[in-house]
Amino acid sequence: MNQKKLSLLLLLSIIPGIYRPLYAQEQFTSHYNISYVTMDDGLLHNNVEHIYKDKLGFLWISTAGGGLSRYDGYDFIHFNTNTSPVSLRTNFVLSVCEDNFNRLWIVSGEGTDVLDLKTMRLVMPTSKSVNLKNILSKPSVNVMNDSQGNIWLYGGSSLHKISFDKNGEIASILMLDDIYVHGFDCPLKDLDEDGDIWMGYGADICKVYTSEDGELNMRPVSSALKISENMVVHAFCRKEGEIWIATNSGLLRYNRNEETVKLYNYQRENHRSISQNFVSDVVVNGAQLIASTLQGINIYNPVTDDFERISYHDHPNGNSLNSNFINCMLVDHDIVWIGSATGGINKITPRELLLHNYIHDKDNPYSLSQDLVNAICEDHDGVLWVGTVEGGLNRKEPGSDRFIHYTTETPLSISHNTVSSLIIDGENRLWVGTWGWGITVIDLNNRRYKVVKYINTYEYPNLLTSFIGSLCYDPYNNGVWIGASPGIYFYDLSTEELISPIEYDVVDKTYSPLGALLVSDGTLWMGSVDGIFIIDLYSRHDNRFTYRQLKYKLDEPESGIRERITCLYESADGTVWIGSNGNGIYKYKPSNTDLYEFECYNTRHGLINNSTLTD
Repeated sequence: MNQKKLSLLLLLSIIPGIYRPLYAQEQFTSHYNISYVTMDDGLLHNNVEHIYKDKLGFLWISTAGGGLSRYDGYDFIHFNTNTSPVSLRTNFVLSVCEDNFNRLWIVSGEGTDVLDLKTMRLVMPTSKSVNLKNILSKPSVNVMNDSQGNIWLYGGSSLHKISFDKNGEIASILMLDDIYVHGFDCPLKDLDEDGDIWMGYGADICKVYTSEDGELNMRPVSSALKISENMVVHAFCRKEGEIWIATNSGLLRYNRNEETVKLYNYQRENHRSISQNFVSDVVVNGAQLIASTLQGINIYNPVTDDFERISYHDHPNGNSLNSNFINCMLVDHDIVWIGSATGGINKITPRELLLHNYIHDKDNPYSLSQDLVNAICEDHDGVLWVGTVEGGLNRKEPGSDRFIHYTTETPLSISHNTVSSLIIDGENRLWVGTWGWGITVIDLNNRRYKVVKYINTYEYPNLLTSFIGSLCYDPYNNGVWIGASPGIYFYDLSTEELISPIEYDVVDKTYSPLGALLVSDGTLWMGSVDGIFIIDLYSRHDNRFTYRQLKYKLDEPESGIRERITCLYESADGTVWIGSNGNGIYKYKPSNTDLYEFECYNTRHGLINNSTLTD
């Protein structure tokens, strides 16, 4: 018996969508991986102020103290006061933005630099009527590119709208002067994608627009959307018909259709409130809204209208942030890049698989009965049946983590406690193959579960052994194929007769059948230590079937090397994949000929080992 098939039961379920609502923090961390990009990886400084993605897909990381870095996912190109030939005004970069002519506008408290991304040189966009150099020399706070291709630049007390002609030269610069905002932030956002921008000003959230006379003006977005005098706006985002506003006093939610505003703030007694009132940024990742604070990030739950918190303290030894002080976020398809004040960048990526490990726990009577697992089968009701070595049969209901155990000593008595193979037949009965005392057949048609048959050498003397290696239901002949050690047998469900479907001398010498596969072309493939038996299921005559045996190395049969097959799988396109013990993995693709040609993959092709013990 192959007791090395599995040492642990790993249940893997493909995540149907990373944007579904998450109802608990543990669910969020189980659906995402968190990794870090810090100074240890080449980042100039761990205090990240802003993250921007250009049109070519490069990330531009603004840091407080290290300058600006371009990151391609592997390597950095750095720009600061000491780099040549591009030397920035300062190492304290606040934000960047690319215009429609491949120029990166880099703002700081020392002014604005413009970097040509084609030549990687600093440039001064030409202007026929306005002294742009004078504007760029003044301290700046924020820059953005609107939906119409205009650059908006705020610094000091002035807001500039810079427009370009088709050649990238400056066509006009409009200015709003005496614009004072609280604090050092001045978020600018073209939320309506009409070329007009939203910003916080005084006690209002305003929209800045170009009037008919060609001047910049602003007006309150709504009389309902008022902010307190001490409230500082940090960021805007739009989610469906609502605008979310990050402030130093909580998170605002503005419903434009109903003209209502709701404030979410920190509540000490409520662990599902937002984690802190200082909300530094807010973004939308698919259907998920994420708000960052100086106490980690918060995932909004629209069902319960509250938040799940993720911070450094939640998972200090595992999948957690490496810093609670979050400055900014960037959503890049299904990746969320998080800039922190002390931990560099935290990168959140969705997991392709959700992995849950079930093991035996001696203190939990509802845990898996044994860690050594030989067989797994799911029935039509979604119930999971698990066969173990010396631990009997386990049943797990959908949505439950509890295992019910069946052994030789339980009322539903299986014939042996080492279960080696499991299948469901056409009458919704579970066949439990064992390594020691044949097969137990259990009726699944009602939840009382009843043993309807035992198949072993006592009940069927023509069965040469009770050591079962594989089972496979055959709908063409309404029966079950049994791979025993030794022997290949067929159990006819209509006549309840156990027959020897091929020559007796072959049955006597067929040992350790470990894999059985019903292929879509109407053949049964059964693996063993003597290669593969390929049985034509349409060829039944007088209870005998025609077959072919591929006994030697599948891609080099002339070598005379005996093939040991352990498992088989057919993909959707009809390709059959075959695992061996010692020769790697084989690929067989059906052709119009009678030849069986195989392609081998082994350690020379990147496999870690040439032995495949289970499918």
